[in-house]
Amino acid sequence: MDLVAFEIGRTAVTRAEFAGVKNDPSRGHSPNAPAHGLTWLEAIDWCNAASEAEGISPAYARTGRNVEWNVAANGYRLPTEAEWEYACRAGSVGPHYGPLNEIAWTAKDGLSAPQRRGA
Repeated sequence: MDLVAFEIGRTAVTRAEFAGVKNDPSRGHSPNAPAHGLTWLEAIDWCNAASEAEGISPAYARTGRNVEWNVAANGYRLPTEAEWEYACRAGSVGPHYGPLNEIAWTAKDGLSAPQRRGA
């Protein structure tokens, strides 16, 4: 699959970053933990609010639960499925970037909440 060039953050948006532009619904965890427990619409709203805060064009037009993506906009947006898969592979061509226990937190680590960014 061919992808058009895109930009993506190195890490997930933290609770502190999320709260900088919208109310943070993921209470009770470190401000440096990833924002979590969001609906897709809350993520869309954050993308638009972050775009407006930086003076760039919001990527989405939202009316109620209906959302349209303005492909020409330069604002923050969620990655497409293909972009997400490409980014997660980090340049590898196989289905996995590396051994799961070396690259991710899982239930096997005995964790009950998201870990702080960079942990």
